[in-house]
Amino acid sequence: GSATENKVFALRADNGNTLWTFNGGNTVSMDIVSQGGYVDLASDKLYVATERTASTEQSSLWAIDVLEGTLAWSRNAGRMQVTPMMVGSRIFVGTQAGEVKALSKDDGTVIWSVSLGAFAITANIMPEFRAPYGNLVGVVGGDGKVYLVRDDGSAGTKVWGPIILASGVAARSRVAIDSTQGKVYVGANDSKMYQLNIADGAVETSRVVDAMAGSTIGDPTFVFEDTNSDGILDDPRLLAGSSNGTIAKYCAPWADGTELGPGTTFKAKRCSFDAECTAATPQCTAWACLSGVCTSVPVPDGKTCDDINTLTGP
Repeated sequence: GSATENKVFALRADNGNTLWTFNGGNTVSMDIVSQGGYVDLASDKLYVATERTASTEQSSLWAIDVLEGTLAWSRNAGRMQVTPMMVGSRIFVGTQAGEVKALSKDDGTVIWSVSLGAFAITANIMPEFRAPYGNLVGVVGGDGKVYLVRDDGSAGTKVWGPIILASGVAARSRVAIDSTQGKVYVGANDSKMYQLNIADGAVETSRVVDAMAGSTIGDPTFVFEDTNSDGILDDPRLLAGSSNGTIAKYCAPWADGTELGPGTTFKAKRCSFDAECTAATPQCTAWACLSGVCTSVPVPDGKTCDDINTLTGP
């Protein structure tokens, strides 16, 4: 592939037609875009990070006007294979040289840079600026270890890391941070998701997301539900998927030191009655939080089978 003639396309949501093409005429030297972009709705800007292999002077961070598809600015921020993340007036990126950088969203000026090691950062970094654990950036390095960096304003500081999840185990997903409980979650290459203490990075416990050995767990994500029917989405649930196609949903945090077995998981399988649901694919279920663990409860026969993947009548 080309290291200078790459493009960004904007498609209409209603019909999929191309709205605009950035660098359609190859007017700028743009290397490979290997991840998605970040859209700032307030300024109508799309921020994209790229590789930088054709020249050491090549731009690798791009701010594109989302309405017109024109270049607002570009900056050489180092070789990158991540999605830029924005909090406030700052963009956060990880580089192929093992650096975490904070840059101005207005022109890409580097505010600070922290080197974590001689490895590439290819998993997307995760800024977490909510109280009480604010101004933090969670990072998974190409070395399979976990790091936490703090934004101190004019400088960045490594809080902890490298954290090894377990012997022979490598972290592979981006992190999810629960600032209210002080926990960090990350998926690994041993079919498990791990819970770390945000204060020192100590590995507290783990959960099997996929019973198939060797599955890699993808990016964990928090969602909020109204489990007590009070009309308020204030009950956090943690979602994670595996390379085997399994998705699991949990209450969190988990009890320290407790190794939890195969989680409440589901896979895309159509069904109408409980008898059609095996233990490995419990589709006709409702979720309940029992003893701090999200557990599937069978839906009675004759009622609608309703789950995240399917909606099938009896």
